[in-house]
Amino acid sequence: NWTVAATSIQTAVSAATSSGDIIEIDGGLNGITYNGTITTVVSGVTIKGSSEATHNGRVTIDGSGEGTSVFTVNSHDNCVISNLTIKGADLGNYNLLIWTVANSLNISDVVLENGYRALRIGYANVTFERCLIENHSDSNHMIRMFGTTGIGRATFNNCIFKDNTGPIYYYDGEEVHFNNCLFVGNDVTVMNFIYSTSMPVY
Repeated sequence: NWTVAATSIQTAVSAATSSGDIIEIDGGLNGITYNGTITTVVSGVTIKGSSEATHNGRVTIDGSGEGTSVFTVNSHDNCVISNLTIKGADLGNYNLLIWTVANSLNISDVVLENGYRALRIGYANVTFERCLIENHSDSNHMIRMFGTTGIGRATFNNCIFKDNTGPIYYYDGEEVHFNNCLFVGNDVTVMNFIYSTSMPVY
């Protein structure tokens, strides 16, 4: 019932108390941009742009000027992020479009654009489906992974990496899997092998 919906995304996310809760974000008829940041508070939640008629315009979350990561999934497992555009992470080492140390996270039909860095994945298993990752400006890291051997895996299925300055940077035994992905217009080599001799790329 949209008439009694929360007035901010974080208010709705903070009100989710149980695994399986779904936060559906209003995109209006032609798309709505929300300014600010989001932090999960419980495992197992889904946060997605609405598919309901008259509310299914594209939802954009813009963290420009916030000085922190736009979307944080911190130790909350089995969350889903879907059907959103996330943009505007500012210059800074820990300013990402998405920062996660969750055990399991699924990201689908999401555009990650115009940030300093796109992602930081720590000790996490993250699957990306049909995502567009474009226009990130940090020459050192487009995506940074860190963890220990056997903990830390990123799987990209049917994703596009476009016009990014920095590479995917990972070390300490994580795995990266690419399935039917397209790389176009990126300025540097996509993979940057650091600190380990045994880092599988598939």
